Amino acid sequence: MLRKDSHPLVCAYGYKDKNSFVFILPGKEVRIEGANGLISFLLPRCAGYTTLEQICSAAYPKYSREEAVEVLSTLSKEGVVTEPDSYFLLAHLAGSNPMPFFKNLGDREIAAMLEQPNGLLDTTVGVQIDLIQLLQKRKSIRNFNGNPIPEEILRTLLWAMYGKANNHGTVPSGGGLYPLMLHTIILNGNTGVFVPEKDSIKKVGEVDSQKVNEIFFDGLAEIGGIAAIVVISSKFQKTTQKYSNRGYRFALLEAGHAAQNCYLYCAESSLIGSVEYGGFDDYKLAKLIGLSFPEEAPLITMLIGVKDE
Repeated sequence: MLRKDSHPLVCAYGYKDKNSFVFILPGKEVRIEGANGLISFLLPRCAGYTTLEQICSAAYPKYSREEAVEVLSTLSKEGVVTEPDSYFLLAHLAGSNPMPFFKNLGDREIAAMLEQPNGLLDTTVGVQIDLIQLLQKRKSIRNFNGNPIPEEILRTLLWAMYGKANNHGTVPSGGGLYPLMLHTIILNGNTGVFVPEKDSIKKVGEVDSQKVNEIFFDGLAEIGGIAAIVVISSKFQKTTQKYSNRGYRFALLEAGHAAQNCYLYCAESSLIGSVEYGGFDDYKLAKLIGLSFPEEAPLITMLIGVKDE
């Protein structure tokens, strides 16, 4: 919704088609009829530096304020214009599953990519402290025995991922704003969608195994015995209201910190293991756990289970 102090910014390619304007956005085409003249006047002024009121004043008297606001509101609703500090949402939607722009690489292309040099340091670690030994044990586990995870262990895992310790978090956060949320989908035992509370986990929704299968793509079926799925999500505005679009980057980094903490906890545990998994439908997963997509969105999931050893 545009405000008087909004600074509309065009974020879509458009062209005239007879008596309409057509805009191309990720996954859709938007057609607006009968306002070519006004749209042609408005778009060059929607560069993110001019307020809504200034644009409407420039349009008058050829176009009334009401006409200009109506068209700009339609363009905003359709995603053609946005606020400058919300521009990151366009990139997020372009990378959300099912992706509008997708290239499926073949086995030969992937093999060639894996043969290229990477940035991993290959060196002998001289100092053997606990953290070094833990990092050496860190790995993705894809075989679980299907048993439920004891609640105390699950709560401790969630704290390790995104907990509070001595007035700071177990992960760093840009500006100390902590925009992430953890939702746990428990598949075995006391099934449901849960969120952490101070001394427990609280059930906030039900789980339908059929819906879960629809949300997560085929690769999930290859990982047997999963007990729980931890969804790492973000309320982007918590960081973007301070850091604008750069706050989106901070949220992604923070999710990576939380995921690594999950791996390290599981590396230390003799009972449970985890694997990071990104093959899910973003909108359907957000709906399942009660998020307002795309302003609130899942970033990555961690599949958790009891090790099959």
